[in-house]
Amino acid sequence: MDILSSFTRKSQALNQENLEPIVKKLQSSIYSMLLRESDPRAVSPALVRSACFDLSYLLVRHRQWHHAELLPELAIDFLNSEYAIAGSISAQIVESALDILHSYTPRELDWSAEQYEEEFLEHLIICSLISSDEDSLEIDLGFGRNVLNLLKSALALDDAGDVFQFAPEVTQQLHKIMRRIFDELEESPANMDLYRLKNMLQRDASTNKNKLTKDYLVYLNQLLTACWPNGKTAKQLEEIAEAELFSADLRLLQRNGLIYEEPGARKNQAALFRLSNKGYELTCMQFAFARWSELGTELHLSQLPSAYQSTVLQILAKESALQLQSLIEKEGQFLSPNALRFVIEHLKRSEDEKVLLEIFTNLLHNRAHAWIRVEICQALPLPSGEHLAGPMLDQLLNEDPSPMVRSAARAAVQRQRRLANQPQARGIEQGRP
Repeated sequence: MDILSSFTRKSQALNQENLEPIVKKLQSSIYSMLLRESDPRAVSPALVRSACFDLSYLLVRHRQWHHAELLPELAIDFLNSEYAIAGSISAQIVESALDILHSYTPRELDWSAEQYEEEFLEHLIICSLISSDEDSLEIDLGFGRNVLNLLKSALALDDAGDVFQFAPEVTQQLHKIMRRIFDELEESPANMDLYRLKNMLQRDASTNKNKLTKDYLVYLNQLLTACWPNGKTAKQLEEIAEAELFSADLRLLQRNGLIYEEPGARKNQAALFRLSNKGYELTCMQFAFARWSELGTELHLSQLPSAYQSTVLQILAKESALQLQSLIEKEGQFLSPNALRFVIEHLKRSEDEKVLLEIFTNLLHNRAHAWIRVEICQALPLPSGEHLAGPMLDQLLNEDPSPMVRSAARAAVQRQRRLANQPQARGIEQGRP
């Protein structure tokens, strides 16, 4: 795990203006208790500060779940395993910190302890499903490797089949929730949008968690999807919604950055509500499995936001490699950097490097945007297409008008030289000329 990336992401989360009072009190409490309870000869001040930082992030990150009995257990386990702080001391530190946070985070009146536990575990599972990789997930959740191993253990119960397998109660509970989620996603992959939306709104301090039922999430999702592609006025959305608290729901979506209001072009023209980038990300599965089929052959990459492009391409990669290649050849110049990144990784895994170079050539021929040209440089050289990529890199290095692209091409040429020298170096080591 990249320590700098971890520190940066956690700092950004803790430095939010609305969290400043909580974070200050929390860190003061944790730091003073760590200093008081730890042996200065065994624990350095730097280690104390690091433990204080990590624990405060962990508790603030999961502040909506402070009443789940499992949370303090996981936090204590984190201090014990990551910082070798004794269990009894860890328990005192965590309990003291939670006392502070309880005063800021009210309990859901209608929730039992079991509901808190289930919702917290579901939250962990959804975070794992939407995370790009294990390192990012580890940083995001803040529990170290322990929770990741717990999730893997729960997932592994599927491999046991009908064979009896002993598993701790939490692992079994996680597995049960996983099965429920997987069944819903198998029924309709678009349900993933609902889980992602719920995952986000659970962190909204002004939203009662017991309000986030499936029916309510479906309704919010309808409001979001209605805003694509041309936007909707508040009146148009209200006609779709038919809900008494429509204004509050609209503010909820705005407050969480899922939609934004675009003023009318003329004085008497109503403002339009449009999807933000985050809104696109939370409706991409709905688009892919509902709207995409409606568009059919009218689908054009140039009309799609980055999140929709990536989702469509991922589905095509699984269902029709030929259609994927055809679409990229025709409209590759309209790919967003994220979508192109997926195409590159997919074709590299498929070892279709010749096809990938053809796509790069077409993109450059069609005067792709500078960001796309940078992505091409970063993908080069290809292990078995080294001689084919050389002229392309030379052209980008010597003729491209963008300094950013030339810099990326220069780095790619250096990688190519190192790659070319590796066989020679291995031959010298083995005593061959």
